[in-house]
Amino acid sequence: MSVREPRYRRRVQSLPLAVSFLAALIVTPVLVRSLRDEGFVRENYRGAEVAFPAGIAIVVSALLALIVVAPLDKIAELDIFRPETRDAFVYVIGVAMLGLLDDLVGSGALRPPGRARREPGTARGWRGH
Repeated sequence: MSVREPRYRRRVQSLPLAVSFLAALIVTPVLVRSLRDEGFVRENYRGAEVAFPAGIAIVVSALLALIVVAPLDKIAELDIFRPETRDAFVYVIGVAMLGLLDDLVGSGALRPPGRARREPGTARGWRGH
């Protein structure tokens, strides 16, 4: 049983969200610019070139927030994470990494050097979408 008031727990458990939001504000513009500069661009449905795979910014921001918040949870004993958080974290990061892998395989970014690029309009990715 916790002797802390309920409002304290809600504020502390919103700390990971606030830290990950701040990390995303810092990381995303730099990451997207870097992807564009290195040639990781793809044409979207409107014909505009967008950075690819920009979704990795979500994973990077979440991991950076975890690096900041996890020591606070252990050292300061703030009860930041609920007990089921570890399982959810492993699931979410796993799904994000599978999505990234699917994007990279589908785009041909992981093909061996010297191998021909796929023809436009052919199936890409594991599921052919």
